[in-house]
Amino acid sequence: MVATVSHAAGVYYDGTAQTHCTEWSNKRLKWPQTILGKLTAKCRIRAKRLSKGPVVCRLKRDYINSETGERMCVYQRGGFNLGDATVSMPKTEKCLKTYSCKRE
Repeated sequence: MVATVSHAAGVYYDGTAQTHCTEWSNKRLKWPQTILGKLTAKCRIRAKRLSKGPVVCRLKRDYINSETGERMCVYQRGGFNLGDATVSMPKTEKCLKTYSCKRE
């Protein structure tokens, strides 16, 4: 049996780093401006963080508000600890089963 020592390195992400790049600039400068026309590529468009975008809201329940006579639709936001969203609409309309709502 041979014993070997191995070392591992890990990368930690704290959530403050920028997102990955979706489009790089590939423009190169002409010869006198840089050495042999080489220039490091720069990121033109960065991806949006998933935590900043909209989430899916699913219908939890609906009821008629006795004071206003409107239908109140209560939606549950998809995600951890995001709470509920309430939307009012006319009594004659039905609530949507799902829709894309804002994170709040």
